[in-house]
Amino acid sequence: MRRKKLVALLAVLLSVVMLMQLVAPAGAVPLAGVPEIAEVSLITGEIISMREASVKVFTTEDENINIVAAYGSPVHFERNGAWVDIDSSLVLS
Repeated sequence: MRRKKLVALLAVLLSVVMLMQLVAPAGAVPLAGVPEIAEVSLITGEIISMREASVKVFTTEDENINIVAAYGSPVHFERNGAWVDIDSSLVLS
């Protein structure tokens, strides 16, 4: 009986913590210089010269904002001094 109460209490506490993660704290202030999502322009292309093994940098239509995508594993490999996309498509053999 005591174990059931402990499990129920733990479930309630975890639920409260998860709900708190979804709600922004009162008085939260946006970071200076970071645009709101609605203000970001469309991506127009990748800046190839800024590639790294696990990084891509994109430019937007107004060219004032660069968007950086950092991946947890490599998305490029180096060939003849240039970063080339890794082809991760599967082919039936």
